[in-house]
Amino acid sequence: MRVTYVVTTPSFSGPIEVLLQLISSHEVDILDIPLAPVVDAFVATLRDEAVGNVTAVAATIVDAVRNTAKGTTGRSSLGERNSSPTC
Repeated sequence: MRVTYVVTTPSFSGPIEVLLQLISSHEVDILDIPLAPVVDAFVATLRDEAVGNVTAVAATIVDAVRNTAKGTTGRSSLGERNSSPTC
């Protein structure tokens, strides 16, 4: 039996697979999702999940964060809009 992990945040509520798809397609900005509570709740459910699912979710999150840090989303790694430095 496959258990679907449901994410509930102020900006999204639904299966984690849908959230990851929306993040990957840039329909949801990963910086708008509070990751700590999502990851904490997900880790708490690991007892019943297959390691392969955990690895896939972790890889997708790491990839999304890496892409965000590279500026792919147009926002800095701190969640602020990119702007020219002022001196």
